[in-house]
Amino acid sequence: MCKDGLGGTVSILRITGINNINLFISLLSTVKFTGSKALDYADFCKIIDLINKKLHTTEDGINEIKKIVSNMNKKRLF
Repeated sequence: MCKDGLGGTVSILRITGINNINLFISLLSTVKFTGSKALDYADFCKIIDLINKKLHTTEDGINEIKKIVSNMNKKRLF
């Protein structure tokens, strides 16, 4: 933990490996995101699902991931 410069505390979490990402997603399953963050989280989960299915090793899988990423965060078209 460290200070954020605004008087608060920031936690830094470093996740390495797909198993840890899957664990992180399972821990977040109880969190209710709202708005665009909920949509971004759903897209993130879709990408991880593609990776878990090893589809990221195919050209079609990579193209699907690129398509999902192109609509995340500030690039999202509602």
